[in-house]
Amino acid sequence: MSWDEAFASRYDEWAAPMTADVGFYVELARTVDGPIVELAVGNGRVAIPVAQAVGRRVIGIDLSPAMLEQARTRAAAAGVDLDLRHGDMRELSLDEPAALVYCPFRSLLHVPTWADRRRTFERVAASLLPGGLFAWNAFAFDHAIASRLDGAHQDTPVPHTLNYAVGDNRVDIILDGGETSSLWWATKNEWLGLIDVAGLELSTLAGGFAGEPFGDDSREYVFVVRRPSSLTDTVWDAARVRSAIAAIVAETESAFDPDSLWPPHPLDEADDEPPLGRTACVYLGAAGVIWALHALERAGVAELGRDWTSVAVSLPERYRREPDFPDQGVVPALMIGEAGILLVAHTLAPSRWQEDWLLKAVRDNVTHPSLELFWGSPGTMLAAHVMYERTGDSSWAEAWNASADHLWAAWDGELWCQDLRGRRRHVLGPAHGFVGNVQVLARGDLLDTERRSELDRRAITAVTTHARRRDGLAQWPPEVEAPRPGRPVTIRTQWCHGAPGIVASLAPLAPGDDELTKLLVAGGELTWLASPLQKGAGLCHGTAGNGYAFLKLFERTGDVLWLHRARAFAMHAIEQVEHATAQQGRGRHTLWTGDPGTALYLNSCLTPSAALPTLDVF
Repeated sequence: MSWDEAFASRYDEWAAPMTADVGFYVELARTVDGPIVELAVGNGRVAIPVAQAVGRRVIGIDLSPAMLEQARTRAAAAGVDLDLRHGDMRELSLDEPAALVYCPFRSLLHVPTWADRRRTFERVAASLLPGGLFAWNAFAFDHAIASRLDGAHQDTPVPHTLNYAVGDNRVDIILDGGETSSLWWATKNEWLGLIDVAGLELSTLAGGFAGEPFGDDSREYVFVVRRPSSLTDTVWDAARVRSAIAAIVAETESAFDPDSLWPPHPLDEADDEPPLGRTACVYLGAAGVIWALHALERAGVAELGRDWTSVAVSLPERYRREPDFPDQGVVPALMIGEAGILLVAHTLAPSRWQEDWLLKAVRDNVTHPSLELFWGSPGTMLAAHVMYERTGDSSWAEAWNASADHLWAAWDGELWCQDLRGRRRHVLGPAHGFVGNVQVLARGDLLDTERRSELDRRAITAVTTHARRRDGLAQWPPEVEAPRPGRPVTIRTQWCHGAPGIVASLAPLAPGDDELTKLLVAGGELTWLASPLQKGAGLCHGTAGNGYAFLKLFERTGDVLWLHRARAFAMHAIEQVEHATAQQGRGRHTLWTGDPGTALYLNSCLTPSAALPTLDVF
């Protein structure tokens, strides 16, 4: 019999001496207004009284199926609503952020390593609302007691033997049947370190559940920590915004090197990828930075220190000589390939050779298997559409339609199936999936009337089907499929994956559809509750990208609340850029992940304009 099965059958006896924690967690739950989650819920010993006290559902997570089955039975008998889930607290992932996460009965001591505990704390922090609470209790380790009990057999509360592993700070609990579980101790400073690295703040540390001060003789840690309410309280200030844009532009221009262009930022280096060299592409490279600088100058919010035309025009040749990703070679893609680089060169100094190269790139990319914006034909379709708007040349419309026909034919189910480096997945977000394709097809009037009507209908059905809605909020998973073995289901709230990108991509669709509006507003509400992203200020997975969801909702609904929220995010993004620049000693010089993209968002909040850079306007 496994430990879980043996322990589950004797859990009530084992837990009998622990009663004081129930009232503590009940009272803590009464103080919050929002979702409540118990980690290591066991048989519902604490979760059921909490649910009874607050009168709403409590989510309970546990690794033991046997314990979860007991909790279901007990919850049903008590008439309370527990949402019980089999899962590992190290991979905590919630559909919506929680107001309170708690882990009673010293269960965090079963998490073995510092890395595992850090992962748990980081996942909890990411799952909390701003101002949300995380509470737990644990033994305060006493070496003398552990040494005295080493090897001793005890009959209560359940017959067992304790073995103390000094070098590992571990105590093994061995039932008489041989089933074993272990506790790994942590000191106060180790707990405080975990709080710090997860970006949480200590609210209280007590030595007992009645609030006893923690001292040298305390035998129990009772921690309550808080996720900082991360949104700045700095009020909207247009002059401050213009000054921040100017500072970003000046720092970005000063960082340019004629040979290396803009060196890659450490946060843009992937652990499992070769180091980036100088990059030219729109997403991470010089073309995107130059496009942003040029767009800010045209908008009248930046005075550039130099003319970037010659650099922009040189990039296509540079890219052909030295592709950004050598293992991929020269690729025709919009965001990370040749098409975007050519389109930027054409923006600053249009030339026939650029048009010839670009038209070939669009045609070469028609059948790319990714079927998404960054690598595939939807991205190069967008390039063709921009060129058709600029030139009126029918060859661009023909190229667009060739890709549209192929993309439409591949839409043989509810969603497109993306083939991303051999991984076939049905992705929902704009960067690599469904709503990005919809946005490209819906852009302008190249799609015929019949298909446009079908596009609206099928797109609305799909995003409605896959929305996870509750309490006026809506969220979407990154993809339909289950994650790869050993990988958690990670629900992101950013432009590339999650509610912000869904909202920003589909807000222009079917403006008279009230149900779609309600769904998109619910996604906007979740984005607002999730608060600005801690990852940074940028477009793809940062505060600026999320803020465009608010600008899109302002455009769709006319409700000035969304403009106020967009501008609140803008003020926060300014502080993020300033803090990160001071910390790193340099800016982050990319369009989609860095400071120039944030500057474009700041300008959008000034205007205001909901047009996404390079997608709605190029």
